[in-house]
Amino acid sequence: MNMQQKTKLTTNYFGRLRISSEVLLDQLTKTINRKYILSYVTNLISRKEPFAMAIVDVDNFKAINDKYGHLFGDKMLSKLCDIICENIPEKAFLGRYGGDEFIIVAEGISNYDDEWSFLKKLINEIREEFYLEFKKDKIFSSVTMGSVCYPKDGNEYNDLFGKADKALYRGKIKGRNCFIAYVEEKHASIDISNSGVTLSKKMLMMRNQFKGEEDPFLEIYNSIIYLSNEIGIDGGAIYFNKTQNTMLYSKANNKLLNINVDLIRTMMMDDMIIVNEAAKLSSTDPFRYFIRENGHRSMFVTKVKFMEQEYGYLFLYNDIYRVWQEEDISLGIYLATLIALVLYYND
Repeated sequence: MNMQQKTKLTTNYFGRLRISSEVLLDQLTKTINRKYILSYVTNLISRKEPFAMAIVDVDNFKAINDKYGHLFGDKMLSKLCDIICENIPEKAFLGRYGGDEFIIVAEGISNYDDEWSFLKKLINEIREEFYLEFKKDKIFSSVTMGSVCYPKDGNEYNDLFGKADKALYRGKIKGRNCFIAYVEEKHASIDISNSGVTLSKKMLMMRNQFKGEEDPFLEIYNSIIYLSNEIGIDGGAIYFNKTQNTMLYSKANNKLLNINVDLIRTMMMDDMIIVNEAAKLSSTDPFRYFIRENGHRSMFVTKVKFMEQEYGYLFLYNDIYRVWQEEDISLGIYLATLIALVLYYND
């Protein structure tokens, strides 16, 4: 157990409970278990003590377990808890909500600016330190956080947790590895019921963008808009080999200025390129220059291809750091295939 949190547990609310650590703590991570971290929240509300509450979700944790094993996954969770406990304020506690989800409760934080500063500092530490070595390789992971403040965002636990969940969902849509502090004007209308929509359902919805209308290029354009909105990115573009033209959709009205097709072709030994953060590429990497020259920070590129015929390239991009998820990549490849079929039958 992290010594900093252990020392704090002897004071305040948890010390007054007079229960054993076996009852109070989660067996694996040695953080406060779900029952008692939630009882702490309700106690603060009953005493009208201001606090911030953040839900912390480990990104793609199932993939870590599947690839490296559950024992390695357990070690990753313990490492994350150590990082968090070492970097939260004096009057803050970490509890395990369940699985790979945790709750941070920070007493005394009651306004957006303090909440934002606290989360910004914490996620920067997690981005730097959340890794373990596996066969001499550093295996990094990341988290997404959604937070609220009491009483600014609500007066009851269920209301607060629901709003934190909306903020967390927004962070996942943005690409994960980020935090979202709840703002009523921005996040109240978020419908988290869509979070359960399966990949197959999303693929069907994307296929329905193509209705066989007279203008196939309008359908292609609309399909890029649909995908951009579905996975929460800044935009996308298609380069057509035949006409050497580019079709662009951008939420921010910026432009993908120069598509160096020769560069793309030489770099795409496989059928796709995935870049989460251009700044992390080697300074001599030409693709780093390509992304940053066009005003972006992260990008996914795949061939628009049917059988052996290559019709062009699909670019999906973000102007901020983004961890491209397996679902993002699957939907991008599927869209590229649908576009290739449309071009094949209209050639």
